[in-house]
Amino acid sequence: MTLAAFNMFVYSYTAESEALEHLIQELCIDLELARPKKHAVTLKVILVNLIYSHHGLVGLYRANRTVAQRSNPDRIGQQALRTVLDALERTCYIRQIKGSKAEQRCTLISVAERLAVRLEHKSLQPYWVGGSLRLVTRFDPVVLKDRAGKEIDYDDNAYTSEVRSFLREYEEFLQDFEMLYSKYGIPEKGQDYWDREMESISQIMLIRRTYNHGSFFKGGRISSPWTQLSKDQRRTLCLYSSEQTSACTEIDMQCSSVNLMYRLATGEPYQGDAYQVQVNGEQVPRAISKKFLSIAQNTTAQGVTEPFSKELKGMQSDTEENSEKYRLRCTVPELKEALLQKHARIKKYLFKPSVGMKIQWAESELVYLVLKKLLALEIPALTVFDSFIVREQDAAQVQEVLNSTASEDMHIYLRNFK
Repeated sequence: MTLAAFNMFVYSYTAESEALEHLIQELCIDLELARPKKHAVTLKVILVNLIYSHHGLVGLYRANRTVAQRSNPDRIGQQALRTVLDALERTCYIRQIKGSKAEQRCTLISVAERLAVRLEHKSLQPYWVGGSLRLVTRFDPVVLKDRAGKEIDYDDNAYTSEVRSFLREYEEFLQDFEMLYSKYGIPEKGQDYWDREMESISQIMLIRRTYNHGSFFKGGRISSPWTQLSKDQRRTLCLYSSEQTSACTEIDMQCSSVNLMYRLATGEPYQGDAYQVQVNGEQVPRAISKKFLSIAQNTTAQGVTEPFSKELKGMQSDTEENSEKYRLRCTVPELKEALLQKHARIKKYLFKPSVGMKIQWAESELVYLVLKKLLALEIPALTVFDSFIVREQDAAQVQEVLNSTASEDMHIYLRNFK
């Protein structure tokens, strides 16, 4: 059983099916569950997760933890979850590889042959393999996390209601398109796996917007299945509709977070490449400057060296060629001083994590405003943090919308600084 890919357990999954209800009743008897009424609810969510796991594996946490009610509408407790999982494993309905908190490994479960036979007998397969079972996600696309990264409940307001309404409309619009990609990225010359290895990411959309630090003015990035793809995989994305098949291109917001800070300080974006800098007369690799400025927005001046050095080591570790490409030929303090001199006008926004989260929100809100305009124009766009994956024929129009929104709507996406 491969551990390469899995889907995380979603507490809100369910499905309406008479055959599924019958199977749950039968399993409750087979498993000899002490509290069948309570455990039947947990069993149903486990089964639906297993059925709808595209990779065949489901990852989850068995340890005691509180899951926000918006993401856990059935209020499934961790004790009930462990009880049902162990009963399923004991009776050979699932395979379970228990995780380790110390080793930061989650538990992995998958369908065993005995359960697979029962599911097939009752025709309980997802629609993409010809089954009739329809997933009900009960998924709230607006997520709020605290400073520790834990999802928390919140009271709705006009803003969260508007964001939720748009994300659902956006997701519904994208349902008209099939999204395929090559898991191997762009094929090398002479390789023929392009057509045979294309995979779909349209089966379960689940677009969400996640806010951080307990505030709807911090963070706010949009995540989706395509944000989990590698850059090489995203380069192969194609959008299929009833009318045509379209290759895609990715449009980046150049130096987006730095430009946002310049708009705050001066009302205008930075002119030129914000990441080009020299130290002791030698050009610093652009990727290194970009990484340092990114970290500088989310840590203190005293604490920047350790996370930056760790990231730099990771950038150098892939290949010997990359090690040279990402070699820093100066000290971290020298790089820091050179960048602060270059960007003296935005110095007051750097090395302040609370400000960094606001910058991230402004960036995500700009993306959100652009998406709203593209949806009104019926132009499909897939966002990846600060970039847009769009059909090649739409690229020029998307770039125009992005430029005009960045210039004309500053009062909206920078409003959390007032």
